Amino acid sequence: MIKKEKLNEISIVRAIAILGVLFVHSTSFITVELPTVSRSYVFYNFLNTFFKYGTPTFIFLSSFVLFYNYANREITKKMLLNFYRRRLLYIVVPYLIFSVFYFALTVHLYYDYTLTEALTIFTQKVLTGKAYTHLYFVFISIQLYLIFPLVLYLVQKYKWVSKYAILIGLVIQWTFVILNHYFFHITFKGSISLSYMAYYFLGIYLGVHFEQFRTYLKSNKRHLISALWLISGILYVYVMYLTRKGLATYDSLVYEFFWNVFTYFAAVFYFGFAFTIYDKLNVGLRKALLYLGDISFGVYLIHPFFLLYYRMIGIDPQSPWYHLFNLGLFLSGLIFSIITVELITRYFKYSWILFGTVRKEPGKQK
Repeated sequence: MIKKEKLNEISIVRAIAILGVLFVHSTSFITVELPTVSRSYVFYNFLNTFFKYGTPTFIFLSSFVLFYNYANREITKKMLLNFYRRRLLYIVVPYLIFSVFYFALTVHLYYDYTLTEALTIFTQKVLTGKAYTHLYFVFISIQLYLIFPLVLYLVQKYKWVSKYAILIGLVIQWTFVILNHYFFHITFKGSISLSYMAYYFLGIYLGVHFEQFRTYLKSNKRHLISALWLISGILYVYVMYLTRKGLATYDSLVYEFFWNVFTYFAAVFYFGFAFTIYDKLNVGLRKALLYLGDISFGVYLIHPFFLLYYRMIGIDPQSPWYHLFNLGLFLSGLIFSIITVELITRYFKYSWILFGTVRKEPGKQK
């Protein structure tokens, strides 16, 4: 087995991804409560739409890391047992604990279930990744881990699988999307991994062919990705703006198309961007981003808790303090989450049951 180079840049991409998630989650209510005639509506629509690359980028990164590290490893019983042991301890256990936590919290705040009703509803939600709005990402990741050995076997046995991985992923994803749109009508489609296969197979392609991609980043051709990311992002923002203003209505497949195109190119752009700027970053900023990337899973899991309680303060959109309040919303989700993850991982021996594995020294790859 060839030992792979440690890629600290991945933590930079994770940091960028979690910032995207925080921007979207901290502006989601704003785009609903703020009158569309407001002059600032364009700005908030931009933040809520242009930063939706977060979760797709995390899915892509998870796949990239797997296939970058495992593509040349022999598939053995020992390897698989170790792989699933780690995912069970550091992914499934935190998922279940936070599912219980958020479900109990929402029941306490909003519902009055009997014990039997609560157990039934919780079981349904945890098995569909819907115990809280953001947990679908972890649920999707678990599904991808389940199919990983099969996909790894196919990648190793048939070279054309990795060669055409981008096309394969897009075909699988859009076949499911179209069939669901016209025939299946599955309401929790966003919690099914088939909805994200384009990103999963993008990770396969770049994980197996990373050196070719690194060479690509040194050429002028890399600007094509930047252009596609920017143009698709502007178009997606514009489509969502027209829709939210009530100026246009499109079929759901149109929204899915613009979201997919933009977030797909965004994942590639930010991935390449991290490798391009890593050595050029100010040392302090680089350490901060590496640290944020290293604890991003924990921040992802806990940040909605702080956003939920901050929103309870409430403020009128006409208030002169409205924009500062919204900035505080974003910062509270970021800062309090970082503090919480830092304190728990530093002083609680079994912090892995909440936040999985967190690197003790930023920059050292898991």
